[in-house]
Order: sequence, then structure tokens, then C-alpha cells
Amino acid sequence: MSEAHGEELKIYQSDVAPQRFLKTIIMKTCLAKLSSGFFELTFIFVAACLFSGCAGPTTPFGAVPLKKSAIPSLPQDDEEDDDDRMVASVQDPKNYAHPRIVFSPKRQLLHDKAKFSLIIEDPQGIPKDFEIMVIYNGIDVTKKFLSQASASYEGHSTTRMRLTMYNLRILPNRENRIDVVYWRTHNATSTFARYMPPYCDAFKAMPVVTTGTFREGQPFIETISRYALDKRFNPSFVTGLIAQESGFNTKAVSHAKALGLTQVTPLGEAEIVKDNANWPRYPNIAGMPSPILKMNVMAGKINGSNEWRLDPSLSIQGGVEYLKYLNEYWRRPQAFSTISGNFRDTNLALSQLILASYNSGPTRVFNALQRHGKRWLHDGEDLDEARKYVGRVTSYCDYFAHGEESENESSP
Repeated sequence: MSEAHGEELKIYQSDVAPQRFLKTIIMKTCLAKLSSGFFELTFIFVAACLFSGCAGPTTPFGAVPLKKSAIPSLPQDDEEDDDDRMVASVQDPKNYAHPRIVFSPKRQLLHDKAKFSLIIEDPQGIPKDFEIMVIYNGIDVTKKFLSQASASYEGHSTTRMRLTMYNLRILPNRENRIDVVYWRTHNATSTFARYMPPYCDAFKAMPVVTTGTFREGQPFIETISRYALDKRFNPSFVTGLIAQESGFNTKAVSHAKALGLTQVTPLGEAEIVKDNANWPRYPNIAGMPSPILKMNVMAGKINGSNEWRLDPSLSIQGGVEYLKYLNEYWRRPQAFSTISGNFRDTNLALSQLILASYNSGPTRVFNALQRHGKRWLHDGEDLDEARKYVGRVTSYCDYFAHGEESENESSP
């Protein structure tokens, strides 16, 4: 903890929260699969658990002990309501008479680790004995967060405090619900905020304001934007897809023989060339072992002049054409009726379905949607890779469109 006004900041963690939220510690056995013949080992193991705490679930904030804490009553999780209810908050966020909790970056970063700041703003001043609780998927991670965070008042007043944790990594293949509750004093009304996941609408025109560490030049980004907008796609969406697929490497070759910036596979190419028969195609790539294919690409034998997927401009056009094909696939009456019956935000649902289909194929994704409905991405047994892919591309898209924009607002 850093010092402010010559005094050390004291942060009361969730286990000294107000009485209505006092913790009930429930010790759990760590002996699920030990045989009865190892009594002494069992006794030692139980003792270790009791005195030091068994290792519990792994979270972005670190592993937490196997115990249960009394968690405040929080708004129910609803992915489609989150953007309106959690970011806009319970009250008008512009009413600064009440405390606020804001975050930097504004939304969760799933494609890279981040310097994460939790910022408390309280017009009446933040006392040294304020209370806070950080909750990850219903688990109290306050101690873990505070043990890694630096704290300081900002400016010369005590109305704004920043708690910063460096190198927070949130995994894209998980559901990550992060809630924060603040109490000014022991009996004060609580203030709640939810740290929202990234959001990307494939059809909303959001210009690229940054490519982060990729540092791509403006002419190249303008080329991506032009082709994206021509087919009515969000430029940040297409740029995020390229970042994930190839890292902007024009000679990228995958084990599945996907090539170039947009990593179009031979199966995807079969759809694209139906309307682009004049694009150059190197013969028999589908029958070539991927190591040989990669060697030929690196040697320049297969290049942008004889294979369209290695031409940066055509690769972008082809990737966007395939996105257009997938969009049309999901807008077929049978598919779209399933989407509209499960989701209110159909654009968000379509965006995720298109991305998953680009990664894993539309048939597999459609089967998951039919089986699991609204939970298709999280409960689909064979969509583990697609889940990670959708999370990372969505995160890139959100980040490329907003850059270092921070501080999503919330109120009591």
C-alpha cells in the first residue's frame, strides 16, 4: 500500500464487512479420492487444510482457499442486460453526489494481460477504514486482489482512490463475472459495479483507433476498413479477426493449411472462389503436407502472385467475403428463428456465431446452438477452441475501437 497525506492507507477487506455480510467459514474436506488405508496421511492432510487452507479455485487474481463467504445480494447475471444495467448502473452515473466505482481498462481485456485499476470516487471522502469486496464468479477474492494491488489517493483530496493490480490476465475461454462492492463506513449503503466483458457488434461501424503493440500503419488499417465497410462489417471486428488469425503476418501458415492475413482454409476458399474465379490459386495446396506448404511459402515459391490468400489485399477481401457468407448462413430463416428466439440482442449473437463459425465451421456451431440454446458457446462440448477464439477476437475488436479508454461508470 502506498502512503497518502503521510498516513498508510488501511483497506478493510470483505471478512470485516458489515454484519449483514459476515462470512460463514465452511471447511471442506480435501480428501475426495484418498483411500481409507492411508489414515495417517489423511489426518495430516486434513490438519494442513484446517490450519493453512486448502488450495481452491484458480481465478485471475490467484488461487483462493476452499471456503465459503457470505456474498452480498447482487443483480442476476444476464448477458444481454449487462451492458445496459451494469455499465449504466443503478442510478444516473452523472449524479456525482453518490459514490461510484469505475474501471480501467473500461472493459475486460481477454487477449492480453492488463494493468487493471479499480477506482473509487466518493464526494464525501473515502475514509481510511472503508470496506470493499471483490467477487469473481461468486467467490470472494478480496484478499487476493488487495495483496497484489497498490493503493493511493489521487490528487490532493480523499475523494478518489485508485487500486491498481499489474498483469491481470483474464482467460478468454471462461465466463468471467467480476463484481465490486464498496461501503464508505460500517453501516453505509453499498455501491456496486460489475466489470464488464468486451463487447463487439460485427455490424456497427467502429473505426480502428489503435492496434496496440502490433503498430500497424494507417494505410494498411484503411485498406481493412474499406473492404469491411464495403460489405457492411465493423472495421474493428475485421481487424480483430486478423490480429487473432495471423498477428498481421502476411505469410502465416497454419497446420490446417490456412494461409495469409485472414487464414482462409481450403474449405473456406471453396466458398469464396465461387464469386472470384479469376483470383490466382496455387495448384494442389489441399494435397500438400502443411510443413512442405510452409517451406514453399517461406521460400517464396508460393506467394501473392500465384496464390490469392498470400496477397494482403486479396486476403482481406477474401476474409470479408467469407464473413459475408457466414452472415448469410446465420440469417437463413431456420437459423435466424433460433437466434431471435433465444437472444434479444441479435447483432451480438450473430457476431459471436459468425466468429465461432469462422473458427470451427458453421455446421458444428449450428448443432451446438440447437442443443444448448442461449448457452451454446459455454456448454458446447466441442467448442472449447471456438470459445477462446470468440473471446479473443471480441476483446481485440473492443480494444482496437476504444484504445486506452477507461472508467466505465457505476453507482450505488
